[in-house]
Amino acid sequence: MLENEGIMNKNQWLNRINGDYFLSQPKNSVYVMALYAAHKPNTEKELVTLIDSHYKTTCQCGIKSKGTLKMFAQKLYEAQSYNDLAKQLFALKNKGEICTFEECFEYVYDLYVRSTIKKAGPSQSLSLETLKQKLPTLIVEESNSTDDLAFAVDIVVKDKNNNILAGVQVKSNLYESKTAKNAHKMNIEKNQKFQKPVFYLIYEKLNNGKIILKNSDSVVDDIYSLILPKNFDKKE
Repeated sequence: MLENEGIMNKNQWLNRINGDYFLSQPKNSVYVMALYAAHKPNTEKELVTLIDSHYKTTCQCGIKSKGTLKMFAQKLYEAQSYNDLAKQLFALKNKGEICTFEECFEYVYDLYVRSTIKKAGPSQSLSLETLKQKLPTLIVEESNSTDDLAFAVDIVVKDKNNNILAGVQVKSNLYESKTAKNAHKMNIEKNQKFQKPVFYLIYEKLNNGKIILKNSDSVVDDIYSLILPKNFDKKE
């Protein structure tokens, strides 16, 4: 089986190692999206500082990192030598030598920092503004860090009296893949504790960089049809 997997470049190799040993799973690293939601860093440097500081100190947001960014890179570097995969799979011009610590750090930096800043901000803002436009009779606001961490809710929908009607979780279309099955199960368990319906708003990033919402109309319909009276006028 290993012989049929072919030549792997450095990024593919590190993806393989990271996946085989579950290194970037939140329980083994940091819930970086929740960290972003709680503190809203504006730059990559600010996010790096947040990841490192949430390992070294205790924050009132409740998020705890299992290490600094350099520690995550070190774990990835060491994981390359856990078995014979390096010799059998990693066929590069450097004759199968494992990636350096610097290459591992670059991979980790891209995974936790660049991709988070690039994806989280635009998709969250687009989702919030779209729901506000499509739910003009209701209050639509970003959830606080407690709701995000405890209930897996990114956006809260309320009536005019400020009563919570529903929650919305914003997820990439990759979330629908089989590899996200465990994450989905954990989120559903958190959603049930919210004691209100939670709907999933799925976004997709196209090849040209544009972000689109795949099911905003159905989410809006679900909120109106399941929560509000059948004779409710959406335009009131």
